[in-house]
Amino acid sequence: MNDPIKNAKSTSSKIQSETKEPKQKITTSGTINDTSGRSMVVGENEEQESSSKHLDLTLSKGIFNFPEYMRETAGSRGALEYPPLSSWFLPNQSWTSITNQVTQFNTQDLKVIYLVRHGEGEHNAAETKYGTEYWDDVISKTMKYFDASLTRKGKEQCEYQRLNMNIHMDQYDMPLDTIVVSPLRRTIETASIMFEDVIAKEDRNQRMTITNGNTPPKKISIIADEYCRETLGVHTCDERHNVSYLESTYPYVDFSMMETDDDTWWSASHRETNLEMDARARVFLHRLFQRDYAASTTAGSSGQFIAVVTHSGFIQACVRALGGGDYKPANAEVIPLAVVRKTNDVVSSLGIYGRSGGGEEDDSFSLVSYMIMVCLLCTLTSVVMKYGSYVSSVWKKESGNRRRQRQRGYEAVLGFSDDDERVDEMGSVSLSI
Repeated sequence: MNDPIKNAKSTSSKIQSETKEPKQKITTSGTINDTSGRSMVVGENEEQESSSKHLDLTLSKGIFNFPEYMRETAGSRGALEYPPLSSWFLPNQSWTSITNQVTQFNTQDLKVIYLVRHGEGEHNAAETKYGTEYWDDVISKTMKYFDASLTRKGKEQCEYQRLNMNIHMDQYDMPLDTIVVSPLRRTIETASIMFEDVIAKEDRNQRMTITNGNTPPKKISIIADEYCRETLGVHTCDERHNVSYLESTYPYVDFSMMETDDDTWWSASHRETNLEMDARARVFLHRLFQRDYAASTTAGSSGQFIAVVTHSGFIQACVRALGGGDYKPANAEVIPLAVVRKTNDVVSSLGIYGRSGGGEEDDSFSLVSYMIMVCLLCTLTSVVMKYGSYVSSVWKKESGNRRRQRQRGYEAVLGFSDDDERVDEMGSVSLSI
């Protein structure tokens, strides 16, 4: 077993030599570029396919009530005040109806993703204690919070959600096939507590089929994926331990998808921008659709229901990439999303929300929409002008008729004949000579 103290010291020396070793960062093209300008394909075959065969992913409006809930803010709720998962449901909806609806589609066209933010970490408590400005400028760069763990409060949050999730899974048949985690300690600890009753802790390769008989409950694997990490760079709380240490500490987690033992993605000199985060989120979402996660789940599972235990920054990036708002969840909050690939069958059956999470297609969609709106506005303006002209002519005609009637009335009252005084069109009296 590796010593975490030695790992921390090793990481500290790596920070000091940062300027000598070019670091890698995610770019919008789905590749990793280092500071020397070289590029490499991320995820090898998966990302080659991702870049050449783009998936246009977005949110379905036919399963969860996502946009309505997005209007709330995490800061308005207490630490242990979570909205029930049923608050995401559409009217007359249940987990059974959701399952039946989702499984009608191919696993490559529709997936339900439970985005789970980790419980309160030591770094979260430190930021609250020192203030965001001092945390960002000073404290976050020290080794004290390297790969931060959960606080006692964070573990209580996860335990609370464990009871909540058990009710949904045991009593209401909430489906779950796979658990994917960020390879940082606080996310692994969150998944270990929150899904304690369903994960295969004894053996990560254990697979059990759930039946109606008196058989053990199904066990679900935890799979670590580098792509769903928190914002990379500068903050040491977001730098991970090496894989050999993580494997010895969490033997029930599958780290086979991790490409390197050391953390080669984290940089002490560059912190990911929102644009880079959104690009990495799109790569990760494509991986969920393109990899056969069902092969890593319980026998007979579809692989369509996936829990992703990750971080607030990455959840925000995923929601943005899918065309949603910029929503920051509370610690240990669970957000269920129905993510669809925009095909004719899915769109006609479920409908979608607004813009997609795709790249270049968004701009063309906006341009076409803008042109259509301009045409409609011009047409409406033309109609209004023609109608206004018609109303004006009718008004003038009616005004003339009323004036003539008034003139005849004056003449009748005053007893004027054609040879006498007359009343002109303006109603004034004149003499006829």
